[in-house]
Amino acid sequence: MLETLQQKLIGGYIVGKSDRTKERRELEQQLYTLETQTEQLYDDKVSGIITADTFTATAAKAEAQRSEIADRLDKLTQTVEQTEEKLSDIQRWVKLIKEKSTFVEVDRDLLECLIDRIEIGEKKLVNGVKTQDVLVYYKYVGLC
Repeated sequence: MLETLQQKLIGGYIVGKSDRTKERRELEQQLYTLETQTEQLYDDKVSGIITADTFTATAAKAEAQRSEIADRLDKLTQTVEQTEEKLSDIQRWVKLIKEKSTFVEVDRDLLECLIDRIEIGEKKLVNGVKTQDVLVYYKYVGLC
């Protein structure tokens, strides 16, 4: 059961993490390419190969691209940091489960270690049967 839960919670984060790492490398390469092109553009202007107007227009376009890529890279970095935090939280939760799994009975201490909060919905009558939603939010991993 623990392995199934661990795979459910951690598996998606790891897959997303590798995708984001790949995208991050690609964005960093694009930034490097833009910087190299801008340096070459400046050298062409100094050498007289292109006019000052051509340099200004092309440099402005490159700067706009650089700014857009830098913004995407910043957002991606934030996402990676959040993913790392979530992975850390999940690992802490799994560690707690392993530590507490030796207990034979469920006691207050065990519940306080594992559960963040419990939400109880309103009572409903469905097909003559009383029902009530109970949502358990676990520490570090949320609603499972």
